[in-house]
Amino acid sequence: MNAWYDFVKNIANRYKGKITAWEIWNEEDLSYFWKGSVEQYVELIKYAYTALKEVDENNTVVMGGLALASAGEGEYNLYLSYLFLYYFLYDLNLPVSLK
Repeated sequence: MNAWYDFVKNIANRYKGKITAWEIWNEEDLSYFWKGSVEQYVELIKYAYTALKEVDENNTVVMGGLALASAGEGEYNLYLSYLFLYYFLYDLNLPVSLK
C-alpha cells in the first residue's frame, strides 16, 4: 500500500489546485475491474484519503462509481455492491457528506 499512497500523493501534488475531487477506482463491484476484496478496497480508499488530504485538506474523496448492473464484463456481485456502500458510508470513520 505504500506504493499506492506515494502514487496518489504525487498525482495530488501534480494537480493541486486543478483537481479537487478524486474518484477512487471505478465499478469495483464488477470482477472485471476489481479483483480484490471489499476490505482491500476499504484499505485502498483509506490510503488515498490520507494522501489526498495531506496535500490539500479541501480535496474531496469519492468512492468509485458502482456498476449496479451487469455490463457483460466480468461477474457482477450485488452483495459486494452493498458491502462497498456499507463500508464506505459507515465503517471508514472518515467525514462523509451525504449532500
